[in-house]
Amino acid sequence: MGILPLGSAARPPAPPLAASTPATTASSVSDPTEPPKAATAASTPPTLSPAEMAAVAREISEALKPVAQSLHFSVDESLGRTVIEVIDSSSHEVIRQIPTEEALRIAKALDKLKGLLLQQRA
Repeated sequence: MGILPLGSAARPPAPPLAASTPATTASSVSDPTEPPKAATAASTPPTLSPAEMAAVAREISEALKPVAQSLHFSVDESLGRTVIEVIDSSSHEVIRQIPTEEALRIAKALDKLKGLLLQQRA
């Protein structure tokens, strides 16, 4: 005896799925190693050089100065990643950094490790 949802009458059991659905063929199964078809060159964002990223970070910081004087945008040169700092306007102390210093150190270590692994493969 199964548990039925409230207000539902007893229903006959559902037919087995194999009898009601067509068999899948090799052509209908997608290859998990292939990228999704929606990911095309048109949907990938353009890549910026480190100099362009630094210029964009400066522009964002300048544009936000009148509104948010405690935000500072920069680019970590070794990783090329944007870093956002929340700064106390009175003491000029960094209150919060995104990504954190620890996350940046881990990313640098992983990047170095990736380089070592590639050297060993070559």
